Parts: sequence; structure tokens; C-alpha cells
Amino acid sequence: MVRSASPDEMRSLGWRYIAFQNVNNGADQASIPVLPFLKYLQSKSLITGAEYLSSVEFGNEIVNGQGETRVNAFSVTLQ
Repeated sequence: MVRSASPDEMRSLGWRYIAFQNVNNGADQASIPVLPFLKYLQSKSLITGAEYLSSVEFGNEIVNGQGETRVNAFSVTLQ
């Protein structure tokens, strides 16, 4: 069984859960630089800049309806 911790559970363990949600409908392809997101969080004092990024995830959060997602390639490049 695979189970993810809820944001409340993560906070109780000392982890901060932060998610950015795409407000546009779909994209054929995208390149998403992470640094602007981290700088935004730092400007809002949500992170100090001393934290570690522990994961990068991609996927759907199904609420209702139906649809299809096809991923031909997914990669993360660290610089």
C-alpha cells in the first residue's frame, strides 16, 4: 500500500508542505524553472533559503470528470 502524508501530518513531522497549482488548462509541453518559485517563497518568508528541495513531482489531482494525460518524457535537470 502506498500512502502519502497529508499536509497536516507533514507539519507535525516538522516538514512544510507547499504546492503550486497550474491555473491554465493543459499544455502540450513545458519547461518550468524552479528558481523563480523558490525566490517567491523566500520573498514571502515561507522559506529561508537554507532548506533542501527533497523532491520534484508531476501528476494529476483528479477532482471530478474524466480525461486523459499522456507523458512522453519527463526529466529534471539540476544546475
